Amino acid sequence: YQIKTRRISDGKIKGRLGVVSRHRYNLAVLAILNEQYKLLEMGSMTYKKLSRLAKKHKRRNPTVREFIKNAKVVR
Repeated sequence: YQIKTRRISDGKIKGRLGVVSRHRYNLAVLAILNEQYKLLEMGSMTYKKLSRLAKKHKRRNPTVREFIKNAKVVR
């Protein structure tokens, strides 16, 4: 797994993910947390899909919004 988290403090989801690993994994998960570190939403994406997205960026770190837009919502 590739697990990423982002905390939002001003109500806006922004910023970039950390560098996405080139090592193969089954699933990448992004957890969005509020100011009190409570889970707001979660999304998942396959290695293949996230790798394609990461390749578009010099440092292999897509934006949080890009991840959310392309991810499947986890409940």
